[in-house]
Amino acid sequence: MQKVFRITVDISKKIPAPAFEVNTNDLKSVKLEITITNGQSLLDLTDVTPRINIRKPDNEVIFQDCEIVNATAGKVQIVLENQAYLVPGTHTAEIACYKGN
Repeated sequence: MQKVFRITVDISKKIPAPAFEVNTNDLKSVKLEITITNGQSLLDLTDVTPRINIRKPDNEVIFQDCEIVNATAGKVQIVLENQAYLVPGTHTAEIACYKGN
């Protein structure tokens, strides 16, 4: 069973994201559904590659591409690889959007 977390991020201002907990037994079942905005507008992700980077407590950074669900509505999703959350502790994440491939 997947654990689904819905998150909104904004490229122009900081929005506090809700904290959530996962367990190391949640193998390939942590799904993030992310909406990316630019102020009050949805970010158009046409011709963009969204990528999440997750800094683990041991300072290792994991990069993983996101799947675009609805480009014009700024919606992406990702099922996290196990490496993204196997180290116990608080993790921080960022979304980067690259034009083109």
